[in-house]
Parts: sequence; C-alpha cells; structure tokens
Amino acid sequence: MPALQRYELDQRALDYIVGTLTDEHTLSVAVRRLITTVPGQLFTLAPPGLDLTTHRFQWGGLLAENIERASESYRATHGPLVPIESLTDDEALLLHAELQRIPGSVCILDDITPHWSELEDPGPLAFGIGQEVYHLARANMGAETLAELLSLGEAFWHRLAVVCAQGLKLPATAEQLLACVDSATLITCTAFDAEGFVAWQRLA
Repeated sequence: MPALQRYELDQRALDYIVGTLTDEHTLSVAVRRLITTVPGQLFTLAPPGLDLTTHRFQWGGLLAENIERASESYRATHGPLVPIESLTDDEALLLHAELQRIPGSVCILDDITPHWSELEDPGPLAFGIGQEVYHLARANMGAETLAELLSLGEAFWHRLAVVCAQGLKLPATAEQLLACVDSATLITCTAFDAEGFVAWQRLA
C-alpha cells in the first residue's frame, strides 16, 4: 500500500460522526456534545489520489485491495468470505502519536456490543460505566495494543476512540468520564464501511 495522504474534510464529516453516535452510551453522548460545540479540524488518512469530496463515508472502496477482492473472479478463486483490508494499524499509530505528544493523556475506546456484567474476564484495560464497556490506554502502551483494542471494539456501525489530555483513574464514574472527554484533543470514528476512519482534532 502506498504512503497515506491526509485529506482535510468538511461539515459532511462532522455530520457523519454525529450520525453514527446515535446510542446513549456515556462516551457517545459526551463526544456528540463536544464536537458540535468545540472547534475542531476534520480529516482522514487514506491512499493518495482519491476524491473524498463526493465519496460517502458509509461506503467502502477506499482501498484498492478491497475493490479487487470484491470482484467475481477473485471470489471464485478465494471463496466468498474474504477478510477486508483496513487502516486500523494506521489509526492506532495516529492515536499513539497523540498520546506521546501530550504527557499524562489517555485514550478511551468504546466497546459497544457486550454488557459489563456479561464479561467473565474483562482484562486489565477494561472498565465499566454501569453496563457500558470501555478500554483505557496510556502513552506507555504500544500502537500494537491500541490496534488490538480498536479491533476488539469494532462493530460494523460503530467504533470510537478518544484521546483526552486529562487523565482518568479507574474505577471511574460517568461524571469523571464526561469531564475527561471535555479535554479531548483527538477523536477517531470508523468510516468507509470499516476500511478507514474519520478524525476530529481540537483546534489549538
């Protein structure tokens, strides 16, 4: 895959993020409130040469590998269930760089599918707000861990990661989570049919 290009996005990207966060989880509510009231730059990383001014954020086809894999000839050879390529590792690198840039920052990742009481072994990075499940990453964790947490929290309609300048001690309350998100500097949200993401970055 060629080196990725940064694409600056417009109001459509903001509307898309707000439109994907229709659940009432604490993190989604806090992010919706933040990005609609605090100025931010919207962008994505993707292969060069794309026209993202008309490409809908719900559509795939961002990566050439997936366009090829969708062809009838490819599926006839490899079978119908072909895993898609994605930019999850690149999203993780972006989040990790932001954690490194801001001392004491944390990254909160939503895990929207399970309920907290259903988890037998949530793991050391997981925490609950009521029945909601989240994961907490810090700057001393590698980008590989962030990529694993992004994949863990992936639902085809929803994935959300928030880097916050303010730290968060566990166990956390909903009020503490809301206060933490108020300090968010970078937010990523799944897009392009899970091939890529859309990002919001707080303007200095």
